[in-house]
Amino acid sequence: MALSRRPDGAAVSGSRAWCVWRLSCVVAIGCGRISFEPLSDAGDEIVPPDQIVVHARDDQGVFAVGAHVIVSPLGERFVTDDTGTARITTTSPQRLDVVFPIASSWRIQTAIDVPPGTAVQVGRQYAAPTNQLDITVPALANATAYWITLRSPCDVGGKFGVPSFSLEYGRACEGETLHVDVFAQDDTTAEYWLEGTLTFRAASSATISGAYVPASTFTITVTNVPLNIVAIVGIAYRRVEHNSLALVSDLGSVAPPANLALVGAPAPDVVEVSLEPSTLSTNYFASSRHFVAVPAGATSLVVDATSILPNYSSIASDSIGRAPQWGNAAAVEAGATSVVYEATYFQPDLHWTAIVPKQAGTVSFAELPTDLAAAIPNEPPVSSTIATYVVPGVSNSFAIDPVLDNRFAGSLPSIVYYNYTLF
Repeated sequence: MALSRRPDGAAVSGSRAWCVWRLSCVVAIGCGRISFEPLSDAGDEIVPPDQIVVHARDDQGVFAVGAHVIVSPLGERFVTDDTGTARITTTSPQRLDVVFPIASSWRIQTAIDVPPGTAVQVGRQYAAPTNQLDITVPALANATAYWITLRSPCDVGGKFGVPSFSLEYGRACEGETLHVDVFAQDDTTAEYWLEGTLTFRAASSATISGAYVPASTFTITVTNVPLNIVAIVGIAYRRVEHNSLALVSDLGSVAPPANLALVGAPAPDVVEVSLEPSTLSTNYFASSRHFVAVPAGATSLVVDATSILPNYSSIASDSIGRAPQWGNAAAVEAGATSVVYEATYFQPDLHWTAIVPKQAGTVSFAELPTDLAAAIPNEPPVSSTIATYVVPGVSNSFAIDPVLDNRFAGSLPSIVYYNYTLF
């Protein structure tokens, strides 16, 4: 039987470990990261070259104390301390399966071939809203909706029918003064925009001033679209504080071969383009997501669909849902950033996410010890997704943008691997 270990690395005999899903697991490698946001105000975490450090949080962004970290081929189990941290000493790449219960359900985050010198952050990386600020934005004639966007984790989304509303946010944003984009929509569905700043002080009020101008349209043309693609989906971002990205457009969707029009703030810095293939089967879905840097001043962009690979041909699983496979995996280009598999089960209530080798075409379920057997599925998942991420200039297979989690909770991969600042 593998040993459990205390957070300081000392072995603990026996199977008893310290007992204590959601998006997103963030992984930082060495001195670099894939992120639009620092790990902390102190900068990137420096990990010794013979260690892998795991930081775990629960669905509320609180330290996951006693989360189980199954490490292979090392053949050991670790548990996280009061700060949700465990340290693994190794000189070779390892598979990590981080397992912890959430109420009556389970979360398993898997990262394969994690190299030494890496810090792995698992779970929700921003706290659930705890503070509240009353905000007033300029009124727009005949407006039917108002909303604001700013950097994660301070932007919790939501539209409001009046220009004065309350915004709930996490305590990590308290005291910060941030750039904010304000949007309003009139009764013809036309959108308007202005920008300003907002200081977060709990139990206070803030007024954003300025004059609205018509929202801009950014056009994306996708060429060489395969026949099985039924939708082109995109969204735009602007770079703001802490090298973060803030959403500055509506989520756009169009059936090919039409062009995609993103309505929002002018001069986005990055756009995300996804190709959505026809549904593989009732509860299975595949997609490819491509992040593109926008040249300064550009109002349109052309993207070649052949750079957004692959269009998976199938997703299947064994009879007990522990060995998923997907077709066309060999088509994943060498320059792709990440391939992520996600699955949701009812028996037991479990959400499993895994970053897998780019062209593997399959991933095996975690080899869990007997005291964690309750987390092992005994039937196929009720839904699963395989997604390819293409981020220019980033070839590490564990690289995904975490900021998206904030707005599209529940629809994005749960693991993010920081390595370099993008673009």
